[in-house]
Amino acid sequence: MLQDILASLRDMCKRWTMQYYVVFPENKPAGALKDLLAVSYIVETKLNPCTKPQSQLLEDYLRESIGILIDANTSSANNSKQSLELHIQLANLCSEALGRDRSFFQSTFMAFGVDLLRMECDIFHATAENILNNFISPLRLKLDEISSEELSDVITLYLELKDLSQQLMIGEPSGRAYWLRLCKLFKPFIKKWLWECSQKLVMWATNSVQLETWKPVTDNVTESASVVDLFSACEPAITFFKALEWGVTEEKEEANDSFDDLAASLSMTICSAMSCYVAKVSEFAKKVMQDPNLLQAKQEGVALLEKVCVALSDLDIVCVHLSDMSTSLEALLTERNLDNTIVADMFHKAMKQARESCDAGLSLLLDQMKTRITQGTADLLQFSASKHSSAPGSVKKLLQKANTKLRRIPKKSLRLLRKRLHTPKHGVHAATEAIASAVISSDDDTFDFYNRVLEVTFSHLNENTFLRFLKLVWRFQVEALEAIILPLLLTPEEHDHAVEFINVLLSFFEADGEGLKRTDEAVADGMTKAHAAISAAAKSTNELHESLVRKKQAHAGDPTAVSESINITMGLRALKMRADCGDKDASAILASWQ
Repeated sequence: MLQDILASLRDMCKRWTMQYYVVFPENKPAGALKDLLAVSYIVETKLNPCTKPQSQLLEDYLRESIGILIDANTSSANNSKQSLELHIQLANLCSEALGRDRSFFQSTFMAFGVDLLRMECDIFHATAENILNNFISPLRLKLDEISSEELSDVITLYLELKDLSQQLMIGEPSGRAYWLRLCKLFKPFIKKWLWECSQKLVMWATNSVQLETWKPVTDNVTESASVVDLFSACEPAITFFKALEWGVTEEKEEANDSFDDLAASLSMTICSAMSCYVAKVSEFAKKVMQDPNLLQAKQEGVALLEKVCVALSDLDIVCVHLSDMSTSLEALLTERNLDNTIVADMFHKAMKQARESCDAGLSLLLDQMKTRITQGTADLLQFSASKHSSAPGSVKKLLQKANTKLRRIPKKSLRLLRKRLHTPKHGVHAATEAIASAVISSDDDTFDFYNRVLEVTFSHLNENTFLRFLKLVWRFQVEALEAIILPLLLTPEEHDHAVEFINVLLSFFEADGEGLKRTDEAVADGMTKAHAAISAAAKSTNELHESLVRKKQAHAGDPTAVSESINITMGLRALKMRADCGDKDASAILASWQ
């Protein structure tokens, strides 16, 4: 009877010892496991006086427990898919066991002469080597036949084995005893996985443009959901690549070669997707900008312009994110003393494509505006036509006409004029009437046109893109002004009016007027960045006019000289504008005139 009780007690102690981490989670209650191990050996010696040493007995129990764990996750697979899943589970369980036992159970077993971690490392390392040699190596031979789902499982297995490898090498200064050759065996699978990621991302980029509504994700940003989601889709591949952590001393050269190669594959994956996205977005923007309603005041025209702006902002955002990714990957390669030229070139080409597409879109949008700007500028400066008439009272009639138009000026434009010219609330004098007539065109208010276009672009283009667009529009506006004013022989009074109009227009572009303001909000900080460039352009324009007046006075009796001076002045101005845009040839020509 006593023997039966002792046998039952021994079986229970053995079972609890083999399942110590379940029976005593985190080694609690404190001391319970230690008492169990002590009782277990006492019972064993009572049943078998010639038993093994306690440390050997405990190690046998633990080895049997680990053997059961391994068999349960390797011998029951019916197909390759199931086998992959079981190997993933096994690698995960091994990693968890090492981390758990190192934190909670090692010291307890060491008190009984059992180095639990060393025993587990020996067994788990042999298990991992068996997985690599007998499962992964043969799988490489049929790499082309592996499905996308199986390939994903292989990558998951790699990640689990990487974690296991890290657990195995904790406490091993050299890392030699439990080193796993993951780099060489898994490189082909990772390259194939990156290639499949590239195909999926390209497909996703194409579909996302077709399904995009071209509205900002939130009120605080200008980009659409598609560009945000596209970079989010790229993030797992980048995170995975950064987590590779290849480069153990014994395989450093081999690991670096693989790392370099995979960095190029990753760069190609991302840049291919981005190039596809940029091409599709550019195609969409060009198509919308061909719509005749684009710049119309009606709701449909405003909605079209908003979509174009969001699309162009997306192209600029692509440049920003690609630059960040490139910097990050180049830094990883530099840390390993590897050449990052290939990666840098790939990202540079992708960024260049995005930036050129964005600038081409802005230029195309300006092209759609040019006719309206040119005609509007001519209407704005119609008062200068009085110089062609010598009939008495022609100027007076013109001012009377301006006074009639003045009463039709929209309130926002009138407020802008009064603010700029400091005119009284009532009784605008004749000189101001001449300027006021400049803000009225035959059919539509030019300031209202600018107000609508610039307000939409200010709200729906990101800051960098909006500033580039604003400079393009301002440069063309200056060209339109010069094309009208420079060939004319203005009187000093008319010249003053023209300069004053330029000041009014400059005020509008500098967001001093209502055109670039939002209701109850301050002008965006980014507008101050454009101030210097715009002011410089306005200053040079005024200087050009003043220079023209001086030359007219100097050549009053020589029409040929006047015409020649005008042509020279206009040519120099055109060269300066080209030089400001980065034209090196124009800069060289200007330098030769100094």
